[in-house]
Amino acid sequence: MTIRPLDRSDAADFHALRLGALLESPEAFAATYEEDVLLSSDDIAERIEEVFTEPRKVVLGAFMEGSLIGFIGCYQESMMKVRHKVVIWGTYVHPSARGRGVGEKLLTQLIRHVSLWDHVDVLHLTVVARAKSARALYIRVGFELFGVESDGIRDHEVRDTVEHMALRINRDPATAPTSPPT
Repeated sequence: MTIRPLDRSDAADFHALRLGALLESPEAFAATYEEDVLLSSDDIAERIEEVFTEPRKVVLGAFMEGSLIGFIGCYQESMMKVRHKVVIWGTYVHPSARGRGVGEKLLTQLIRHVSLWDHVDVLHLTVVARAKSARALYIRVGFELFGVESDGIRDHEVRDTVEHMALRINRDPATAPTSPPT
């Protein structure tokens, strides 16, 4: 397995996997399939293209035998007073690749990547409370719960509780979390 930042050339594969994710696990995303299916290829390419200056952003992809099997994205808050925070969004691993540590490898690689960014100290994410395996992964890596939002996401008649989690990152990449060898 290879994990690397996605670029514009990965836009079509990312879009296809994301649309599948929105259909397969709609509770895991604030976006809907109906919204994302309308995005242009330029919109997708811009969404995943890494930005190297503040505010930064990156989307990492996990590839197996040349195929994109998972992704995780994040962006640095843009306003100066909150620029020390990075928000993780859109974590997903294709069902055929689950149970192999792909999600943990993506998350730990993202933490290492972000630990190199100046002025960043905290990672934030939200997780639907019923997403037990995702929640367990975040806790295992060191995220801590700091808030609970009842009715945080609504999908038709389903109202989900959202948990807000944070991780203070180690600014020394030599001692940041590592993922098992790929």
